[in-house]
Amino acid sequence: MRWTVATLCSIVGFHAAAAEPVSASGQAALPLPATAEPPTAPAVDPRSDAGWQLYHELFAALLQGERARARNLAGMLLRDHPDHPATRLVRDAHLGVGPGAHEEGDGDPGGHENRETASRSARAELAVFQTLHGIALGIETCVVAECNSGEAVFGLALAGGAAGALISLGAMDHLTPGQRALLNSGTAWGAVNAGLLLTATQPDGQAIGLTLIAGQGAGLFAGAALFAAHPTAGQVALANSGGEWAGVLTGLVLAASNADLNERGAAITLMAAIDAGIAGGALLASRRPEVSRAQTLVIDAGGIAGAVGGGSLGVVISGNASDRTTPALAAVGAVVGLGVAAYFTRDWNEGSASSLHTYLAPPEHGRGGVAGIRLPW
Repeated sequence: MRWTVATLCSIVGFHAAAAEPVSASGQAALPLPATAEPPTAPAVDPRSDAGWQLYHELFAALLQGERARARNLAGMLLRDHPDHPATRLVRDAHLGVGPGAHEEGDGDPGGHENRETASRSARAELAVFQTLHGIALGIETCVVAECNSGEAVFGLALAGGAAGALISLGAMDHLTPGQRALLNSGTAWGAVNAGLLLTATQPDGQAIGLTLIAGQGAGLFAGAALFAAHPTAGQVALANSGGEWAGVLTGLVLAASNADLNERGAAITLMAAIDAGIAGGALLASRRPEVSRAQTLVIDAGGIAGAVGGGSLGVVISGNASDRTTPALAAVGAVVGLGVAAYFTRDWNEGSASSLHTYLAPPEHGRGGVAGIRLPW
């Protein structure tokens, strides 16, 4: 019995010693204390982090179509938080929010907000306009050649129209709306300048044809030379509006002032005013790359409405459409209409069509409704 108990005790002691770690000297090692885990940095709440706040505001602006605001927010994020994780996301995501989403010196060297891409509609519009231009060139060529038969006039006009259409569709594979606008507008303004020059000089038949051909060709090549500036269709439309309204307002002022100008002087004055208006509109368009064709059309509509309203008021006041009061008030109305339309479309590309909003709501009880206009001041 004593031997059995001793044996059991020795076996238990052996297993206890085997389970206990032994040091290099053969003695049992003391148990190591538990290693404390390294402290972790407290998590940053995105709601209180300025970088993440700008990041979320940026995407909210993009979803609402406010491209200018999104561009400004992206620029603030890149400038104020260059090493923030949100900044890396914005820089690498190619969000398309314009040059403000790049650091200064990077991105689009032209500084354009809305980089246009080639489209089939641009080629189609170019083909339509240049077909008409080709027909006009054919007729003008016939004037220079002094064609004596209707078949020759018809044949040259048909050949010119076909050449204009085929060249437009075949040679312009990658045409943007801005390039289309440059070519068509250059051709049109070249013809206008040539016509005013003809009015001032009053040459014979052959010189008329040659002057028109030269003017249209010069305008076409001038438009092509401006491709390097990469203007958008809206920018070209704004330059066109500058020339149009400069000519209209100059004519109205001349009529209101009863200036003693002969036909030659009036033509030269109008030509100088139109060219200056085109240059001024182009300068303004370079500072407003976000302008669109739709916005310029609305502004033009405001000018037309103002001119008609002012002229009508002049007729009512003076009782005579030929009185100097009518063109004077028409000019004032045009300026007011242009200014008002420009003001109410100032945020045209910020996600809403205009600053002028209309609303219509049914009543809570009964029939009828409530309609109104809301204007921000």
